[in-house]
Amino acid sequence: MTLALLFLHPGFWLVLLGLGLLGMAINPAGPLVNFGAFTFSSAAQLLALCSTYFSTFAAGVTTGTIPANILTGGLDVFLQSAATTPGTQTTRTAAQLWADAIAQFGPFLNDPAILTNGLQYTLTIAQTGAGTFTLAGGTGVTVTGTATIAQNTSRQYIVNLTPTVATFTDVLSATV
Repeated sequence: MTLALLFLHPGFWLVLLGLGLLGMAINPAGPLVNFGAFTFSSAAQLLALCSTYFSTFAAGVTTGTIPANILTGGLDVFLQSAATTPGTQTTRTAAQLWADAIAQFGPFLNDPAILTNGLQYTLTIAQTGAGTFTLAGGTGVTVTGTATIAQNTSRQYIVNLTPTVATFTDVLSATV
């Protein structure tokens, strides 16, 4: 009974999380790395990574390159487009997307395990405007599966982002 209460106590999980952030081996098979002292800044960066990020496109957005910090920003990223003629929207290059992520989350993304395996997150694009939104990859970016998003439809992608390559894999479509 006491052991069960220990696992339910929030303090236990905070201590466990703290040990992991300090690089102590909770799961020795995992690539845990010491990110330095647990400071307000490092805590803010970790919380930002775990957050949801929401952006919108206004009705007047037309064919072009998606601006910085729209397709990165959290582990769940949402873009709601009300564009009436969005046409083809091209991602930034893989290197630019990586730089956006570093600027948003901090330098701990340069951990060797993340550099090798990539940062994975979900991207959902909802097209509520009258036109069809087509997602195209910039340099080093591949869009796998369906890239078009019709009016009142959303499409979800799993993004795998490394410093030089990004893959947007279509996994889900829904009506909005």
